[in-house]
Amino acid sequence: MSENKGQHSNEQHRVGLVTGAARGIGAAAAVALAQRGITPVLLVRDPDRASGTVAAVRATGRDCEVVAADVAHAEEVTR
Repeated sequence: MSENKGQHSNEQHRVGLVTGAARGIGAAAAVALAQRGITPVLLVRDPDRASGTVAAVRATGRDCEVVAADVAHAEEVTR
């Protein structure tokens, strides 16, 4: 039996959802996740404004996904 039961033995499959990732604390959180080997999913209202965060994440050697949604509107988050 594996000692890693219940833990991720391969961080390549770990994903972190970051709201407000286009700038500020959200952007910093996305980069910090990427530096730890976790693939960030950037949840932003305007995907065009996330280009700087995307570039910073990719500079760590990770890729990321950008999802356009406003968490203030439930219908955008549940789709």
